[in-house]
Amino acid sequence: MCFYYDEYADVWREKDVTAAKGHKCYECGGLIAKGERYHYTFSIIRGEKPNSFKECMKCRALRVAIHDIERDHGCSEPESWAPLYGLGEAISEADDHYGFLTDPNDDIDCYCVKREASHLFPRTPVLILEDAVK
Repeated sequence: MCFYYDEYADVWREKDVTAAKGHKCYECGGLIAKGERYHYTFSIIRGEKPNSFKECMKCRALRVAIHDIERDHGCSEPESWAPLYGLGEAISEADDHYGFLTDPNDDIDCYCVKREASHLFPRTPVLILEDAVK
């Protein structure tokens, strides 16, 4: 699938940190509680205003899993990372390329999702795949 970008950051730094206060994950919108680990990214693109992003470790694990799959399928290092604010969209458009989501189920109007990706679809009815096969 590979993710294509028109431009790349002038400055890009990222690290895992521990929250000194509560934050909101920029991907799923979930709470990152004080004391929890999260992934922090800082960037400057085209000399514009600096940006920072906080990502919960659930979303980070999914992003890394997608990166690994994309690399295994021949994508270059920069093109193997799903775009910021685009993790849920990347999964929903992948036609189960990643194994986290099946096509929308038209019979019951929901997504069939593996448990580890379900938090990315808070406003969409989901059927947890692990529960469906019981």
